[in-house]
Amino acid sequence: MVNQYPLNVPLSNPAFAYALNILLWLCFSRENLQFILGKIYDQKLGKPLGEKSYAEDCRLYTPENPKGAFYNLTSSIDIFVIAHFLGWTFKVWIFRNSVMAWTMSIAFEIMEWTMEVWLPNFKECWWDHFLLDMFGCNLLGMIIGQFSIKIFKMRKLHWFMERTEEFEALPWYRKVVYAFTSRDEYVRQEKWHWLAEPWTFNAVVWFWLMNLYLDLSYFYNKAMIDIPPPHWLCAVRIWVLAFFSIMASNDYYDYVVARKCNSMTLPVFLLHVIMILEGLLFLKNIKPGLFDNPLHYHIKLFWIGFFIVLALAEMILLVDKLRKHRKYLPPSEKDKKSR
Repeated sequence: MVNQYPLNVPLSNPAFAYALNILLWLCFSRENLQFILGKIYDQKLGKPLGEKSYAEDCRLYTPENPKGAFYNLTSSIDIFVIAHFLGWTFKVWIFRNSVMAWTMSIAFEIMEWTMEVWLPNFKECWWDHFLLDMFGCNLLGMIIGQFSIKIFKMRKLHWFMERTEEFEALPWYRKVVYAFTSRDEYVRQEKWHWLAEPWTFNAVVWFWLMNLYLDLSYFYNKAMIDIPPPHWLCAVRIWVLAFFSIMASNDYYDYVVARKCNSMTLPVFLLHVIMILEGLLFLKNIKPGLFDNPLHYHIKLFWIGFFIVLALAEMILLVDKLRKHRKYLPPSEKDKKSR
């Protein structure tokens, strides 16, 4: 079986150029890179930045404040709110799935809570997490994104399970239950289900990790090499990877879910190269003492529980696969098997 989609190289050129820039930056020490950033890219770069915390005063109502009773809330609404909203509109175009979008929205807020002890930018008030982020910019961006998908009849991606008439007829709360209880039925019918076996489960988990990694890499790398968030270099990185990720996500879906490709396409491969390069850039320029502060106790408990559940899921799926000797087949192989 060969790839059915031609490699659209021109659309990958901006991402390839970005990867080359990161590769070039890896050739220099942190001090030399700071010098080059200031001399070649922008004279304002290469200088230490002050970290800003968004959780200095988490009171929502401050009647004594002369600038306004809700000044803590209104002062947090800036240009980054618009960027946040547009970002989640793009993310919906990347995921093409409302459940996946909500999963990643909640996951990133959890990552912010986890890493606020290391990067002050991640430290936010409760109302910032819920009112401005999760049920504010994220929700509004998702609504606009889903509406545009319907208007332009864009392809939907079913990351967790194939859609059936039985599934579509259920109310939303029963769909949640059905997504877990229908696994055996889907396995018998050889339909896609993310809990069918370890390979399908890990393919979806890896998609989660890729998205979180690219989001967190942006925040950590700009902090390590002192690039201010409003700078045009940050905007270039965001917009290049935003458009590129739409194409890469579609190809990754065809590879792991639709099984239309027997290997990764260029966008998927290049996205992994960018992940490796940005990881190396962070490790090379990491500031001493960055991870000295310990995680909060409740955060530690959460992650211990999460990894226990993840390990149990892996073991259950592996044992089930070995016991039943099952193998997830691509559509073409199913056709051969049925003949």
